[in-house]
Amino acid sequence: MSYPGADASIKKHLWTTICRPTLLYGMECVELSKTTLSRLETVQGNHLKQSLGLSKTARTSYLLDSLNIPRIQSVLSKKCATFYHSIFKCDTPAAELNNYLLARYITSGELIQGTLINKIVTFGLSPVSVAFNGSNFNITNQTTPKGIIDSLQNLLYHQNFIKPYSEEH
Repeated sequence: MSYPGADASIKKHLWTTICRPTLLYGMECVELSKTTLSRLETVQGNHLKQSLGLSKTARTSYLLDSLNIPRIQSVLSKKCATFYHSIFKCDTPAAELNNYLLARYITSGELIQGTLINKIVTFGLSPVSVAFNGSNFNITNQTTPKGIIDSLQNLLYHQNFIKPYSEEH
């Protein structure tokens, strides 16, 4: 990924298809603290900046928005929702346990720390709609003004960006 002659779109593709899935493998099943989520976001930003040959002090949020790469928390919430929904599709002990935990949440609002339903609620999703309607959620960033994103996209995808001493770089 750090090959200087590779285009930004190639590096983005490598990140989204190989690196990020490897980084997040199995994370939908593990309880993550806010500190851990923050560290994962930092790893993503630093890796992308390093592969693009940018300074460590470059703004990661602008870079992610301009490359249209979703935040780690958004990707994890989608993975958790997909996993939770798939549990309810099969008649297994996991489905029975999650049915019990969902019924407990609906009747008393009680959540057990470390469970998947707790993670779904923590991400701000409705466990009932995720369990029975699926996990078709939009995971876009859009925290940065559109003008900044357009300018960065112009630079990152420019043919001269891969040349370290060019004006675009």
